[in-house]
Amino acid sequence: DGAWRVLADRTVTAGGVGYAQENRRLLARVLPEAFRAMQVRPLTPFFDTWQEALRRLAPCTQQAAGLEPGLTPAIALLTPGTASPLWIAHMSLPRVLSCALVGGGDITVPSTRGFIKTLRGLQRVDVLLRRIDGRMIDPLELEAGSLIGVPGLLDAARAGSVRITNHPGSGAAEAPALAAFLPALCHRLRGEALRLGSVPTLWLGAPGALALVQRQPLHWRMRPALDGGGGQVAAGLPPAGRAELMARVIARPWEWAATEAMPASVAPCLATEGPAAGSLVPRPVVLRLFLVHDGRTWQAMQGGLARVEDGAGPAVSGISKDVWVLAEE
Repeated sequence: DGAWRVLADRTVTAGGVGYAQENRRLLARVLPEAFRAMQVRPLTPFFDTWQEALRRLAPCTQQAAGLEPGLTPAIALLTPGTASPLWIAHMSLPRVLSCALVGGGDITVPSTRGFIKTLRGLQRVDVLLRRIDGRMIDPLELEAGSLIGVPGLLDAARAGSVRITNHPGSGAAEAPALAAFLPALCHRLRGEALRLGSVPTLWLGAPGALALVQRQPLHWRMRPALDGGGGQVAAGLPPAGRAELMARVIARPWEWAATEAMPASVAPCLATEGPAAGSLVPRPVVLRLFLVHDGRTWQAMQGGLARVEDGAGPAVSGISKDVWVLAEE
């Protein structure tokens, strides 16, 4: 209908930003004449801003850590490793952000100070760009069975010698139920309406919310209230599965949020199988945008990642499209 709506907020690892950068790099190499003719705005300023923001996160000119002032902040991207479906994106980001790529086993924290193990000995680390689940980041304090975290990392973060971004706990903003309260919160805290509204969302612990969903169960996507996962659309389930889902929702409604199951926009995509193979067909797409805080305000990437959906839901690392913002727009 021409209106933009927010499906979800991603504050833990902002997955996909590396794919957006790689899509742009490869497409610009294959179709350079298209970029010149269309005057596409570059993504480079976003990554420059991000890199500078990471530098500013380092402990105050290193003086708090007892180091010489003026030293260049040491930044590293903390990845779960090659088993991650986003490993390719994790490899590409350090190149544009001028940082190291490390796993949990590459870091040691003696006496609340973080160091990267190298062949030349220990090298300090000031800022960690987190790309692992917050619960797995420190096996001493959180998930004891974590093999990808760094023992003692949270102690170093509390001491102020290492900054972690996004900080563990930032995932609270991903809770689907929070979207139900955002319109009222915006009016109360800022005295205005949301500039970019969310898809209509109900927290089923609120009075009357469960009854509304029960009247039109096929109209909603059921999501755990505190878990930002994809959820389930009742209309896409067989009758038995639909009944089982609704029974769980009715038994503990406060544990669920219901998001209106809205149709997505469509864009032409190349069909690779079936009778339409080799031709362009309309497919639903979801646009993922990226924001970085530069220390004063939020800066948006002038582009993004359009993820092509299939029947199973949004593709995480499958078919995607580069998003262009033209110079004159």
